[in-house]
Amino acid sequence: MANGTFGYTVASNASYLSLSQTTGQLVAPGALDSSDHRITLAVDWASAPPGSTTVALTVASANNQSIATIYVPVQNDQTPSNLTAGTFVASNGALSIEAEHYAPMANATVPINNVTMTNATTPFYVVLPDYGRTLSGVTLYPYNCAPQDPSTAPYLTYPFYTAQAATNVNITVYIGPGMNIDAKNPMRWAVAVDQMAPIVVQPVYDYVIGPPVSTWQMPIEGIWTNGTIVGDVGAGQHELKMWALDAGLVLEKIVMDLGGLQSSYLGPPESMRV
Repeated sequence: MANGTFGYTVASNASYLSLSQTTGQLVAPGALDSSDHRITLAVDWASAPPGSTTVALTVASANNQSIATIYVPVQNDQTPSNLTAGTFVASNGALSIEAEHYAPMANATVPINNVTMTNATTPFYVVLPDYGRTLSGVTLYPYNCAPQDPSTAPYLTYPFYTAQAATNVNITVYIGPGMNIDAKNPMRWAVAVDQMAPIVVQPVYDYVIGPPVSTWQMPIEGIWTNGTIVGDVGAGQHELKMWALDAGLVLEKIVMDLGGLQSSYLGPPESMRV
C-alpha cells in the first residue's frame, strides 16, 4: 500500500464486544495523533457467553482493498458467590500470592507486631514488613527453634479458586537469599494443595567446594526461587498450604503456574481476592 492518507473501519462480529471507535482516518506521514489510532475494546460481561469464546474483528480500508481479521479471546469466568472470604482468584492461568496474606488460622500464625517476641517456645510465624523486593517476608520464630516436621509444624494457608483444571501444576516459592548455616539441618519448606501429602523442598543444595551453583546469580540480585510440581488441580476452590520447616528461611511470595504463567523476575502482580 502506498504511503498516504486513507480511511478505515473496524467491526466486531459479537454484540457483547464493543469498540471505542469503528471508523477513522490515518495520515502518514503526519502527527502522532493522526498516524496512530488506539481503539479500546469493552466486554459486556453480563451478555458474553460463559467460558471461553473468540470474537473476530474485521479491519478494512475504506475502499476494502485491504482487509485483516483479528481474533480476540474472551474468557468469561464467573466466580461462585459462596467462595471463602479472602480467596485468591487465578487468572490467565496463573496465581500469585504475597506470603503475608495467609488466611487467619488457629495454628500459631501471627503478625510480628501483635506478639511478644520473648521467651517463645512453640514455633510460630512472624511477618517482616518491607522485607526484600516483595511486599514483606514471613519467617519461623523463635530463630533457634528445632527443625520442624509437616505433621506437627504450624503452617500457612491460602484459599484459592481456579475456573479451569490444570495438570502438572508448578508452584514457585520466592525466598530471601541465604545459605544453609547448619549442614545437618539445611533450610527446608513444604507445600501441599488440599489433602495432598506435603512435599518437602530443600531450596539451597548442600554446599560443595568449588564454583557456586548455577542459580547463585538470583540471590545476589535479591531473591531466590524454587519450583515444585504438585500434580493436577481441578477447577473450583482449593487450599494451598505452606510450611517453613527451619529457622532462617524467609518466605516472600508464592506463584502457581496453572498453564499460563509468563516469565518475569518477581512473578506477576498479586492475584485478586474476593
